[in-house]
Amino acid sequence: GKGTGPDGDDSAGGDVAVTTPMLVLGDGAVIGADTGSDGDAGRVVVRSQSVSLFGGARIGSDSGLNIGELELVGAGAGGTVAIEAAGGQVSLAGSGTTISTSTRGSGSGGNVGINAAQLALDGGATIAASTTGAGAAGQIDITATEALRLKGIGTGVSTATEGAGAGGSLTVQAPSMSLEEGAAIFADTTGDGDAGGVRINVWDAGSLSLRSGARISSQSGREDGAVGAASGGTVTIEAAGGAVSLA
Repeated sequence: GKGTGPDGDDSAGGDVAVTTPMLVLGDGAVIGADTGSDGDAGRVVVRSQSVSLFGGARIGSDSGLNIGELELVGAGAGGTVAIEAAGGQVSLAGSGTTISTSTRGSGSGGNVGINAAQLALDGGATIAASTTGAGAAGQIDITATEALRLKGIGTGVSTATEGAGAGGSLTVQAPSMSLEEGAAIFADTTGDGDAGGVRINVWDAGSLSLRSGARISSQSGREDGAVGAASGGTVTIEAAGGAVSLA
C-alpha cells in the first residue's frame, strides 16, 4: 500500500497483513506500506511460523519514496512493521535483504518488532530503523526465545540518524546470542540528532558471544569522517548468571 493518494494528497496508506504457515521472499521481492505525502504510511504485519528473505527482498514501511528519478518526501509518518513468528524461525540472507522502516521528512519513522524462536541474519542482511530527515527514527524491539545469530560484514540490527531527527532505541532479548565476522548491533548518529540507546538482555543464564570483529555499540560519527553535532547513546548488557565472551 502507498500513503500517497492519486494526486499526491495526504490520504493515509492502507495496512498490509500477511498470514501464512511459510513466507519466502527472494530476488528483490517486497512487502511494503510506504508514503511520499503528508499521509501516514500503513502498518505491515506478517504472521508466520517460517519467514525467509534473501536476494535483496524487503519487508518495510518508509516515509519518503523514489519513483524513477522523482523523490517524494512529505510529513507523513512511517508505519510499524511487525513479524509475529512465536515458536518459529525468521531468517534473512544477502546484501540488501532487509526488514526496515525509515523516514526522510518531518514525519517519524515506524517501529520494528520481531518475535520468533530463532532469528538468523547473514551475508549483509539487516534489520533497521533510520532517519535522514527531521523526523525521529523508529524503535526496534526483537525477542528470540531460543537463539539469535548474526554473521558477516554488513550484517546487523541498527537504528541510525543522519539528519536532525533522533535515532530510535534498540532492544534485543534472547537466551543465546552470537555475533560473528563483523556483524553488528548498533545505534549510531552522523547528523544533529542524538543516537538511540542499545539494550541487550540475555536471560536464563544464557550466553552472548562476539567474535572476529563483531560489535555492539552506540556512537557519534563514522570511521569515514562523517560527523554530526549529536551524542551517542548508552549501551546496556544484562546477562545475570550468564556468560559474555569477546574473541
